[in-house]
Amino acid sequence: MTQQMIRNVLPGWTKEYKRLDSWINETEEVVKKPKHLSEFGIGLYAAMLEIAVRQRATCKRTIRQYLEALGEKPRVFKGRSAAEVKASVDLVEFVSRYTGLKEWHGKHWGKCPLHREKTASFIVSGQRWHCFGCNESGDVFDLVRKINSCSFKEALQKVRAV
Repeated sequence: MTQQMIRNVLPGWTKEYKRLDSWINETEEVVKKPKHLSEFGIGLYAAMLEIAVRQRATCKRTIRQYLEALGEKPRVFKGRSAAEVKASVDLVEFVSRYTGLKEWHGKHWGKCPLHREKTASFIVSGQRWHCFGCNESGDVFDLVRKINSCSFKEALQKVRAV
């Protein structure tokens, strides 16, 4: 590609990156706090979110390559988004840092790290967890927030560091 061609297509890639970023942030909220969605609907949104995160990463790579081809310094993008961090974390492995888990019928069970208990009432399935003892549930960020009594931003930073 010539430099002029790159200058013509670069704004489109930047616009697409911003559109995907905005959609990802909105969808994260829907998946985190589903009001009227069935389990199937949540799964569908989660799958669409994963695809959008990959597309956004492709946009970011392409923008950087074009800027490097122009001899310009690539823009500095913020750290990974919450969706990228969440998708990269194995929840079972993460929760195992706080409590022992045993697999049973495709799900992982253990004692809840949020309160003391004698029998396992904490379940991890996919990217979600639930405790039948204290009736708490959520994703990796909710767990970190509840264990450490911190904000979402602090929880995101802690999970990113893993």
